[in-house]
Amino acid sequence: MQQIDTGADSALEWTAPRWQDFTKTQGGFTPEFVLHRFVHSGGVFAGPTRIDAAVRANLEGLTSLAPLHTKNALKIVDTVAAAFPLSTGIACFDTTFHETLPQAAFTYAIPSAWREGHGIRKYGFHGFAHDYADTRAREILGQSPVSKVLSCHLGSGASLAAIIDGVSFDTTMGFTPVDGLVMATRPGSVDPGALAWLLVNTSLRPSEMAHLLEHSSGLTGIAGHGDMKLIMTAAGKGDPEAVLAYEVWLHRLVGEMGRMIAVMGGVDLIVFGGGIGNHAWQARSDAVAALGFLNARIDPDTNRTAHEDMLISTHDSAVATVVLEAREDIAMLRSAGAAGALQESQSKEQ
Repeated sequence: MQQIDTGADSALEWTAPRWQDFTKTQGGFTPEFVLHRFVHSGGVFAGPTRIDAAVRANLEGLTSLAPLHTKNALKIVDTVAAAFPLSTGIACFDTTFHETLPQAAFTYAIPSAWREGHGIRKYGFHGFAHDYADTRAREILGQSPVSKVLSCHLGSGASLAAIIDGVSFDTTMGFTPVDGLVMATRPGSVDPGALAWLLVNTSLRPSEMAHLLEHSSGLTGIAGHGDMKLIMTAAGKGDPEAVLAYEVWLHRLVGEMGRMIAVMGGVDLIVFGGGIGNHAWQARSDAVAALGFLNARIDPDTNRTAHEDMLISTHDSAVATVVLEAREDIAMLRSAGAAGALQESQSKEQ
C-alpha cells in the first residue's frame, strides 16, 4: 500500500504542482483508491463512502461543523482527483467509531426542537485514532485480559474515549471538535451560559465568537500560543502564563480521565497517543500520578525514554499503561475494507 500523508491540516501544502511532482517521482504511480479522512459525518454518512459529485456537495454542506478541517479536506479531495483522475476517492469519518455511544451518552439535555430539528447531539471525533489505540494496545499486552480501555489522544486537538470490549461507550468531544479537553486553540468545555451572556451583553457577533473559539482559545488563550513543548519548557522555568496554561490543561485532562473511568466502572488499560501523548513524558507522568488512588503506576525510566509502541506501567500496577504512535491510516483502511468500500477496486483486479 502506498501511503501519503494528506492530513487536513497540511492540505494547503499539497498543491496541484506538488501532486504532479509526486506522480513523476513515483514512476507513474497511480492509486486505485484514496482514503480521505473527514472529521464530521454530520449524521449524514454512516461509514466509508465513495466520493462522487453528490457526496462532495453533501460534505461541503458540513463545513460549518468542523471548519478547521473540512475546508482543507475538500481541497485535498479536489487536488487528488485532478492528479489521479482514475482513482476512486473514499471519504472516511472520524465520527463512525462513536456511533455505538448509548443514548444517555450522546443526548444533550436541551429542547427537543434543537435535538430533533437540528441534530444537536454528541458525535465524538478522533475515531480512527481511538480505534487504532484500542486495537494496538491490546496487541502490545498480548494475552492479558482487557475489557475497559481509556484512550487518550492528546495533540493540538485532543479527546478521550471510554472503550468497552472494543466499542466506544463515551468520549469528550461533542457536537463539534471544540468540546471536551483544553486544546491548542480550542477551549474544550465552556459554560454555555457564559457564551450566551457575551452575545447578549457585548458587541461580539456570533461569527466572531466562532472564530475565537476555534483559533484563539485553549492554550493559546492563556499562554499566547498552543505549542505544548514550548509551554512545558517555559513552565519549568517558572513562566507564570506557561505554568497556568499547563495546569489548566492537566486539570481538565485528569478530571475527564476520571469521568471516563467512572462511566466504564473502572479501567484495565490506559493508552496515550497523539503528539503530546506520544512524546511528552512529563504530561503522562503527571496524569497517571493523579490516578494513584487506582493503584495505577508507570515506570519513570521507561516512561521517560519511551520512543515507540510500548508498555510503560510497572509490574505491580493495577492498570496497564501503553504509549503508542497514532496510526489513523491503518484504522481507516480497516474501516473501509470492513464496510466494503474497496470492493469495486478489488474487483477490477480479478
